[in-house]
Amino acid sequence: MGISFHQLHIFYTVAQEGTFSAAGHVLHMTQPAVTMQIQTLEEHFGTKVFRRTPKMVELTDAGQTLLPYAQKMVELMLETDQEMAKFTRPLEDKQVLASH
Repeated sequence: MGISFHQLHIFYTVAQEGTFSAAGHVLHMTQPAVTMQIQTLEEHFGTKVFRRTPKMVELTDAGQTLLPYAQKMVELMLETDQEMAKFTRPLEDKQVLASH
């Protein structure tokens, strides 16, 4: 199974926040859930992307390489959401259209 956008988003957030627990707070996830997703990502690539210390995490060489790709994916998803929002109507409009 390949990697998911969700895993890359979690990786990017951990890299930005500096800890798994802080990333979990931002993402509304538990720290163990964040850890599990990072472990799955590391298993996929067959290498560690973070060096873990008791107080923080830092990127490994592999993590440094992955970071700009993850950032591009997050930015592209945000851009996609912004563009598609142009076509979104309030729920009331959709219900009116559905009843006609």
